[in-house]
Amino acid sequence: MKKFQSVLFALIVVLSACGISVEEPTSQVVLDPSAVEPGAEAGVQTKSLEQVSIVNTAGNIADMSVRGNLVYICDKSKGMFIVDISDLEQPQPVFAPSENYTALGIEVVNNHAFVASNTDGLQIYDVSDPVNTTLLSSFLYNWDAHDVKIQGNYAFVAFNIAGVVILNISDVNNPTLVAALDTPANAKSIFLQDNMLFVADGDSGLMIYDVSNVGNPMFLGVFSNGAEVRDVFVQNNIAYLASDEAGLQIVDVSDPSNPILLGTMPAEGNATGVYASGDQIYMANYYGGLVVANVARPQNPDVLFQEPTFGAAKKVLAIGDTIFVANGNTGLMIYQIQ
Repeated sequence: MKKFQSVLFALIVVLSACGISVEEPTSQVVLDPSAVEPGAEAGVQTKSLEQVSIVNTAGNIADMSVRGNLVYICDKSKGMFIVDISDLEQPQPVFAPSENYTALGIEVVNNHAFVASNTDGLQIYDVSDPVNTTLLSSFLYNWDAHDVKIQGNYAFVAFNIAGVVILNISDVNNPTLVAALDTPANAKSIFLQDNMLFVADGDSGLMIYDVSNVGNPMFLGVFSNGAEVRDVFVQNNIAYLASDEAGLQIVDVSDPSNPILLGTMPAEGNATGVYASGDQIYMANYYGGLVVANVARPQNPDVLFQEPTFGAAKKVLAIGDTIFVANGNTGLMIYQIQ
């Protein structure tokens, strides 16, 4: 870090003018008595969920992606920020946009950041030198891009009412259209697993496609029970759906033509984001905050922690015991399970 200190000091001065700041963690911790190690005495909590820091862009954070020691932040009103999290307690600004634009979703692959903007479509940035991040190209199929995922030389972009667009990005300076999927409702979020595309399609539920032939995607199946599906994460043939007022829905997609509901978990707010790792899921519940649960028994999820975030928790990401929450105008919240 020492070799970056002079550069970062100058950046901090510049970014302070943009409103980015790092706040001290609060002391509030909300625990569930079930978060007990096997063999521990009942009622004795051996793990806790603690807020480590807050990164505030003075905007409205919608999403984030972590690569190594850097977190790439999507701000709904200001654009993409890059922050060094080598020290989780003292994140350091690295890059801030020179002008405001909308950023809703992000995927970082190698030296490129792919940003979904609901004003500028898909934007592709060169982040090989994060301090000097530069815009390479844009693709404006429909301005309302909400999410993006990358697989090989292809970008899959959720364009809300326009469905999902597949782009060839082998030349990042000139992305080209390969195919478009006109989903029934509003494509809010997408997930790729091998050659399967899962689309959180709002009121139409979860749409599943075979994209082994990217030029001719094939519809496989749908899971819909009236709930608005806003985010999806798939692991081991299980789809975890952030389903707004319906909370978490756990769906078996081993047969994509016949998805089966395995279990549910209510939300105290509106479930807008979900992430899974092993037997644990992490759910962003908008004004209902953050929930961490064990889903080893999908028919009966076990809530481990429930934490108010005092903002609008939109998306969540977990790396090991560190949890990142895109919390709207409150900032990027960083927690650890200790």
